[in-house]
Amino acid sequence: MGREGSHLEMSPRRIGYFLLLALVLYDFAFSIIYVSGPAYYGDDLAYAELAYGARQGSFVQEGNAMALRVLTVLPIAFFFVIMGVGLLSSAMWGLVSFLLTVVTTFFIAKELYNEYAGLLAATLLSFSPLVLIHSTTVSSDVPMMMFTSLAMLSLLYGTRRNSRKWYFACGMTIYAAALTTPEGGLVGIIAFAYLVVETARKRMTIRRSMYVLYGLLLMFALSCVLNYLTTTPHDPFVTLSYTLGNNGYYSPIGPNAPLANAFNQNLGYYPALMFPYSLIGIIWQDLRAGVFNPIAMWQRVYVLNSSNHAGFIFYFFVAAAAYLVLTRERRAYFTMFWFAIGFLYLEFGPQHIVLSPFSYYMVGKLDRYLLPIMPAVAITVSIALARAWNSAKASARQLVYPFLAVLFLFLLLTGLQTAQWSFELLANERYGLLSVSNYLMALPNSTRIYYSAISNAVVEYMGYENLTRFLQYGDLSNCHELLNNSYVI
Repeated sequence: MGREGSHLEMSPRRIGYFLLLALVLYDFAFSIIYVSGPAYYGDDLAYAELAYGARQGSFVQEGNAMALRVLTVLPIAFFFVIMGVGLLSSAMWGLVSFLLTVVTTFFIAKELYNEYAGLLAATLLSFSPLVLIHSTTVSSDVPMMMFTSLAMLSLLYGTRRNSRKWYFACGMTIYAAALTTPEGGLVGIIAFAYLVVETARKRMTIRRSMYVLYGLLLMFALSCVLNYLTTTPHDPFVTLSYTLGNNGYYSPIGPNAPLANAFNQNLGYYPALMFPYSLIGIIWQDLRAGVFNPIAMWQRVYVLNSSNHAGFIFYFFVAAAAYLVLTRERRAYFTMFWFAIGFLYLEFGPQHIVLSPFSYYMVGKLDRYLLPIMPAVAITVSIALARAWNSAKASARQLVYPFLAVLFLFLLLTGLQTAQWSFELLANERYGLLSVSNYLMALPNSTRIYYSAISNAVVEYMGYENLTRFLQYGDLSNCHELLNNSYVI
C-alpha cells in the first residue's frame, strides 16, 4: 500500500511542469483573444510585406535593412504559407516566441533556484504588460527576447555543467538574436562580459568558452549561404556590410550619421518608462500637507495612460535586487548581471561613432528594446519572493505568507489591467481602418483603391489580395486623375 501511495505523489518537478503547461495554455488563449497583427509600435508592416513576398517566392535582401532580419521575416512567411495571410498568421511568430520565452524563463529560474521560483518567474513574465503588448504584434523584438533568453539559458547550463554543447548552443542563439534585429547583438555583449568575469574568476577555461565562438561561426556560415542565395549580385556578406557599413544608422563607426542623431537618445526615457508612477512625490506632497488618505492617494498614483507600458514590475525589481544583495543570495547574481549589462548598454551604448570630428551617438531608445532584459527582471523578483517565503520564521509565517501572496497578485492584476488598457487603445486606433478593409474586401477585385502612407496597413488587412488594385494617391498630381468608382482612404 505504501508503495502504491508513493506513485500517486507528484514530485515538485512534475508539479512544476504541469503548472507550466497550464500557464502556457493560458498564455496561448490570451494571445489569440488579443491578437493585433501589424501595429504602430515598430516596423510591423514592413515585416509583413517582406514575408508576403517571401511566401510568393520573391525575397531579396540587398539594400533593405528590414529584409536582413531574416529570423523575423522568414518565420512570418512560414506561417503565411501554412495558415494563409491574415492578422493571426502575421502575429503567430511573435506569439510562439512569447510562449517559448515563458518556458525558457521557467528553466532559467529553476536552474538558479527551484521549480517554484521558475513558475513565479514564468507567471510574472506572462503578466508583464511590456511583454504582452508586443507579443501579439508583428514584432522583431519578441523573437529577439526569445533568442536572448535561450542564449542565456545555454550560457547558464554551459557554465554550471562545463558543457561544450551548451556553449556551442549559446553561440548559435546569440547570432540568431542578431538575425531578428541588429539590436539583438545586445545578448552577445552580455554573454561576452559574463564569460570574461567567469574566466577571470577561474570558473571556466578559455578553451571551453571558445565553443561559444564556434557556434557563432556556424550561424555566420549559414547566414552567408542564405545571403548568397538571396542577393543579386551574390553577396554572402551583405548582412555585415550593410549593418556595419555606412548606412547612416546601424554603422558603429563612420562619417556623420543623421539618422542616428534623429532617434531618441534621452537618458531620462528609460527611467521614466520603468517607473511611471509619481509614487514618492505624491506621498511626500500629502505628508507635507498633513493629509493621509490611502484611497485618494492610490487614485492619483495608479493612472493608466499611453506612456505606461511597464506597470509596477521595475519597482519590485529594485526592491528584490536590494533584498537579494543584502541577503547575499548568490543564485540571483546571474540575472542581476544580465540586467545590469543589458541596461547599461541600452542607456549609454553607442549607436554610431564619428571619428573625425569625434561624435558619440547613443543607441536609440524605445520601450520594446527593454524586452531582452525582461526575463532577467521577472526571474530576479521571483527568486526574491521564493527566498523570502522559504526563509520566513515559523512564528512570522502567518503574516509573511499572505503578504507575499498579496504582493504577487498585485503585480499580476495591475500588469494585466495595464496590458488590457493598451490593447483597447490599439484596437480603437485600428478600428476605422479595419472596418474600411472589411468593407472593401466585399467589393470586386477590379475596384481601384487609393491609399497613403498613414493608411497603408489596409493592404495587409486585405491579405495582399490583387495588389494591382492598390494605388498611392500621393503619386497623383491632382484629383482629376482619380479613376471612376474608385475609393480613397
